[in-house]
Amino acid sequence: MQRRVVLASSVLLLSLASGSASALELHEGATSHAAITLPDDWAVSTDGVWALADAPDHRAHVRIASPAPTTGALGDAQAEAFLINFIAETWATYTVDRHVRHVTCGRFIGVEIMGHGAGDSWDRAKFHLFLLVDPAAPQKPAVVLVSGREDGWDTYHPVLDRAVHALH
Repeated sequence: MQRRVVLASSVLLLSLASGSASALELHEGATSHAAITLPDDWAVSTDGVWALADAPDHRAHVRIASPAPTTGALGDAQAEAFLINFIAETWATYTVDRHVRHVTCGRFIGVEIMGHGAGDSWDRAKFHLFLLVDPAAPQKPAVVLVSGREDGWDTYHPVLDRAVHALH
């Protein structure tokens, strides 16, 4: 059984994976252009342009958004500036600890940055932020933000990092 619930502006969707009672998928885009599979006990909501999944103990989040279409690949400096604009909209303070690194996440390619600061109502938190595109549809990027309280980072980051790298 597949179930879909509209989360915001009919562009962000959540669906329970068909045949899977133990996982949910967080989607961006009405056409489910990109999805992250997460444990089914995570709470889902929206936060502005983001579809948001929250860990059961509220020590970590994963967000996915579909920004405005782009006209082509961004250079590293442009990509980092693009990602910093996203984190600036969500976090009160932030510091980039690891600058642009190229990644492959499932069929998607792109860049990531990592850092720390105060965000998501946490005073001490870390983030891992991705700008990803499907080479078959590079004009439709996806932005993924993994964040967590410092005391939950070591627990949740490896799980969420694997989930993002298996983006489908």
